Amino acid sequence: MQTPYTVADYLLDRIAGCGIGHLFGVPGDYNLQFLDHVIDHPHVRWVGCANELNAAYAADGYARVAGAGALLTTFGVGELSAMNGLAGSYAEYVPVLHIVGAPCSGAQRRGELMHHTLGDGDFQHFYRMSQSLCAASALLDAQNACHEIDRVLSTMLTAHRPGYLMLPADVAKRPALPPSTELALSAPESQGSVVTAFRYHARQKLINSSRVALLADFLAVRFGLQPVLQRWMAETPMAHATL
Repeated sequence: MQTPYTVADYLLDRIAGCGIGHLFGVPGDYNLQFLDHVIDHPHVRWVGCANELNAAYAADGYARVAGAGALLTTFGVGELSAMNGLAGSYAEYVPVLHIVGAPCSGAQRRGELMHHTLGDGDFQHFYRMSQSLCAASALLDAQNACHEIDRVLSTMLTAHRPGYLMLPADVAKRPALPPSTELALSAPESQGSVVTAFRYHARQKLINSSRVALLADFLAVRFGLQPVLQRWMAETPMAHATL
């Protein structure tokens, strides 16, 4: 009998569609049901790590090469261990998706006393801690899961910064429909007034300079601007270096 298609499968298909072929992480009781789908997925390979911090750094390194990365941790104790690596990803504009396997939705609603929590019935402590380290985040439930997966991934890839998904164990196995279209990515629009102001001030700084040198920042790589820089150097030769 064919296994029903679930939210877990949808998330993995979206990850694969982003060019992510490896998922780094550490098993934990709250992510094991999702991990079963990872093991069975034809295009996403599981890479078990020694600990969650290692997984975060591995996903970061993978993303720098492949364009995006992902890691899987368990709720609370696992995700807290990964935060240092994800903070680095945020600081250096590296798109890494952090998937957190969480307690079932019913247990969260009832505020049950669960392990990996602070014992106060509040299951969003660690979610709030992650807000400053990601471009987008979501608490997935049976109604919003697929929409929120798409939103977080789209924002992550557009902003070139981490995304965060809290995936309760029961939501992972909820039925879903496979993606019918490609993930929609909208390039950020430049604000004309900001660009004009930047050009004016840059010109004022440079107009009386006897010599000009260019130092290209790492964001040129993150946002795929190497061809623009190369064309600029060909058209306007000047001393230059790169970070």
